[in-house]
Amino acid sequence: MARRGRRETSATPYLRRPNALRQRTGSRAGAAQLQLGLNTRRRTGYGRTAGVPWGHAFGLFFQNVGDTRRQGLEFGVRGTLPGLLDAYVNYSYTAATFQGNFSLATPRLPLDCATPPCTEFVRKGNDFPLIPKHRVNAGIDYHTTHWLTLSLGAAFVSQQFLRGDEENVEKPLDSYVVLRGGSAPGGESLALSSGSTTS
Repeated sequence: MARRGRRETSATPYLRRPNALRQRTGSRAGAAQLQLGLNTRRRTGYGRTAGVPWGHAFGLFFQNVGDTRRQGLEFGVRGTLPGLLDAYVNYSYTAATFQGNFSLATPRLPLDCATPPCTEFVRKGNDFPLIPKHRVNAGIDYHTTHWLTLSLGAAFVSQQFLRGDEENVEKPLDSYVVLRGGSAPGGESLALSSGSTTS
C-alpha cells in the first residue's frame, strides 16, 4: 500500500494557524414609512496569513503577518411613500490595520531594492490595501405608474492603497463615484459611471 505524505509544491514556510475574535452589535427601529439601522463590528485576527509574491511574476507563497484588526460601523436609512417613492442611504466605515511590525515580500521596487524579489517593512497601524475606509450608497425609485418604475442611484468609495503597498508609502488609488440609473420592468436599463475624483 502506498503511503500518503505531504506534497512539497512550493516554498511556503511553516504557517501558524490563524485565529480570530469577532464582535458585532446592531439595532433597528422605525415605522412603516421610515426605517433606521445601525451596526458596529470588530474583528481581531491572530497570526493572519497573506499571499506574497516570490521570485517572479507567477510565484506565490503564504506568510504569517501577525495580528490584524478590522472595525467599523454601518448606518442606513430607508424611507417610503407608498405607491410613489422609495429611497435609501447607506454608509459604512471600516478601519482595517496591521497590529504589528514585520517584513513582507512585495512586487514593488522600494528605494532600497533595485531588482526583485524585494521586501517592504510594515508598521503597526498601517492600513490594509484595497479596503477603503468610507463607502456611501444612495438611491431612489420613482413609481410613475403601477407598471413603470424609474431608478437613480450613486455609490461613493474613498481612496485606498493598492495591493503590494502594505507599508502605505505610494500614492493611493483616488476615491471615485459611480452613478447608475434604469427603469423597470418595461424600459431598457442603463448604467452611467463617473470619472475618478479625489477625496
